[in-house]
Amino acid sequence: MNGPTTEGRKLSRSFGWLVLLGTLLVIAGIIGLIYTGVATLTSMLLFGWLLLVGGLVGLLHAIESRGTSYF
Repeated sequence: MNGPTTEGRKLSRSFGWLVLLGTLLVIAGIIGLIYTGVATLTSMLLFGWLLLVGGLVGLLHAIESRGTSYF
């Protein structure tokens, strides 16, 4: 079993990455607040790609499950 010291070591190893991720997200948020036009365009493009990929995956899933009795 993992003792408290093992869990503490795992957390301390990952803490640096969490601090780096948090710092990058704060910087990205500040940049997004300053350049609102670019942030809006970027979020619209990302959302559009997300919808496109999600639609394609749904279409492929529908084609693959066409002859089955899932429902």
